[in-house]
Amino acid sequence: MDENKTLGHNAGYDIIRAETYETDQQGCEYQIVLGFEHCSGMYVTWECNSHPDGTRDYFWGHYIPMRQRAIADYHRRLLDHYERM
Repeated sequence: MDENKTLGHNAGYDIIRAETYETDQQGCEYQIVLGFEHCSGMYVTWECNSHPDGTRDYFWGHYIPMRQRAIADYHRRLLDHYERM
């Protein structure tokens, strides 16, 4: 994983991973994203709704100080959604 590669930004965090687990009929993508804040070294996982007009809503953040735990949380959150489908 490359913390220098950015897929977007939210609340001072660079989004470094994002995976869509569902897309609705209106084209809204439901994602889990992993962010990294360079100054503090903190990671975050969020749920994200990515709308067709380009707007994004981020919510239910898990703020994690350790890289490996953040990656594990990212995968766990994705797995939870895939298991419900």
